[in-house]
Amino acid sequence: MLNSKYAPIIALTVVAIIIVLALGWFLAVSPQIKQTGELADRAEEVEGNTVLIETASAQLDAYASELEAAPDYSDAVALNAPSVFDEPVIRARLATAVEESGVEIVSLSQAGSATVEGWTVAPGALVSTQIAGLFVTGPLPETGETSEFQPAVTPPTADVVVTDGLVEVAVTLSVAGTPEEALEFFELLADPAQQLFQLYNVQLEARQSDSSPLTGVSQSADGDVQVTATGAFYLQNPDYTVVDEGVLEPAPLTGDSPFAEVGGADPQPGAS
Repeated sequence: MLNSKYAPIIALTVVAIIIVLALGWFLAVSPQIKQTGELADRAEEVEGNTVLIETASAQLDAYASELEAAPDYSDAVALNAPSVFDEPVIRARLATAVEESGVEIVSLSQAGSATVEGWTVAPGALVSTQIAGLFVTGPLPETGETSEFQPAVTPPTADVVVTDGLVEVAVTLSVAGTPEEALEFFELLADPAQQLFQLYNVQLEARQSDSSPLTGVSQSADGDVQVTATGAFYLQNPDYTVVDEGVLEPAPLTGDSPFAEVGGADPQPGAS
């Protein structure tokens, strides 16, 4: 126990020292500890962000490798969806199929071109959507900045149009013959080495020897069929340019001149 007259002074001095140490703690040491904690949190956040970016980069490299290994479909597109509707070639193709199969053409009609509408897919079915999702995460902003990362691309949320500029030319044809002949006819039209002819409507009618005759077609036999089918040829970014390289020549007259004198006719009024 302090019985000295200096005991109160010593006690006050100790209290003052404690107060100074406490103030020093709060003013100097505590902010540093807080800053150290914030830096530790920031470091963990940066490390996590780095892992995400590295993972996304690895996935991008994998997609790039898959793209390099993917087959080239440009020849298939050029074959099945050219820019020009080559009507003479298609007519020759139909004529060859008719001749080789043995069917007879009942009717043949071609509609005008029409733009294909509504050819869409869900965004999740596209690889491009998965790739766009890899760009959602970017580097963290610098300390003190409040701006958020703006990705260069964003994944679509609505259905995506598969292709633009796709046009279809519908063709409806009706053939008659035996079931085997009709089947061979459509198998010939489905030759993968030729332009795609996509059937989307087929009607089959059985015919007998006493069936009503079809104009321009042989009389049916028992077991024959008539098949009416509608399909489409496709064009990609069709070229409507008309090319005429022929020499312009006067059209020949198929008969007498319209100004030739007609014998036995009364003279027209006013004629001299």
